[in-house]
Amino acid sequence: MDDDITIKKVEDLFIIVSADPLIKSRILEVLYLNPFIRRNLLNNWLEQLRMLNAQPELIKAITCLFDDAAVKKILQLINLEQ
Repeated sequence: MDDDITIKKVEDLFIIVSADPLIKSRILEVLYLNPFIRRNLLNNWLEQLRMLNAQPELIKAITCLFDDAAVKKILQLINLEQ
């Protein structure tokens, strides 16, 4: 995946996360799952969000967690902050 696209996706996700502590907590849990489990959980979560008519921006931001490069970048940023 193109690094510029991945960085943009990560930035969008951080904007969403900064506005909602519950979403932030859930995303942090998802980040540390192995890729197979992470993708299954994301599919279920996104389906629930769509059924609840969640904001399209939220759904789009969360979909970046399917991308292993984006997850790797997010984890790197988290580790820098600690």
